[in-house]
Amino acid sequence: MDVNTGVVLYEKNADLEIPPASLTKLMTIHLALKDVAAGRVSLDDVVALPRETWAVNQSPGSSLMFLGPGQRVTLRELILGMAVASGNDAAVATALHLTPTVKDFVLRMNAEAQSMGLVKTHFADPA
Repeated sequence: MDVNTGVVLYEKNADLEIPPASLTKLMTIHLALKDVAAGRVSLDDVVALPRETWAVNQSPGSSLMFLGPGQRVTLRELILGMAVASGNDAAVATALHLTPTVKDFVLRMNAEAQSMGLVKTHFADPA
């Protein structure tokens, strides 16, 4: 695209939908920081880690923060775990800290995407 005119000089498969790698983590971080800014949660909140957040319960081969039973982590640490390690376990823990269920969080992710004008973006999970 020409920077001055906005004219597209070349494109190939411009409308081909490609699933993004870690856009889910970016949206999860975005919603967490939005809740922090609104005062609903704090970066220093200690986050509960139910069984479904543990690394051993994530998809094989997925990126992890390696959460497990008995650990004490803050929302700040989970955000870093998503940003640095792309941790699926951190994303699930964050989702459950912000909403009652992962399904509720996914609904929130999709509503936020729509409000941002991302009409071809659809999330199925926070990880």
